Amino acid sequence: MSEDKSLFYLVSESHTLTGTLGNKIQLFINEFLNLKSSWSNLENEKEKKEKITYIKNSLSDINELISNLKKLLTNIEEMKNKNDDSKTNIDELIETRNKLLEQSKEKARKIDSLVNSLHNLDRDIQTYFSLKEDS
Repeated sequence: MSEDKSLFYLVSESHTLTGTLGNKIQLFINEFLNLKSSWSNLENEKEKKEKITYIKNSLSDINELISNLKKLLTNIEEMKNKNDDSKTNIDELIETRNKLLEQSKEKARKIDSLVNSLHNLDRDIQTYFSLKEDS
């Protein structure tokens, strides 16, 4: 159950991270378009460098968010695989249990048959000795 909570938490976190990434990309696009349209109006080299640095930092932030999202999605996939493996293991255990149960039933039938045969043999032996004593 705790694995389900962890998986839910990771999925929720990935949803939040995806939203943040989308917002960051939208802001980057707006800033880039604004810079592109106002580039020729920028006269100061320092101001141009600041704008370029801001764009680079935005790209770095976006790359970091993408990296974090990839890690998160990898963790989600690993947890899903682990859950799938657990379900497979449970299914295999159930199948093994059912096979063992069937084998036990078969052995019980054989034992019952053997006990019946022994009872019949015992009865036949008693009958033999009874007849022998009578004669």
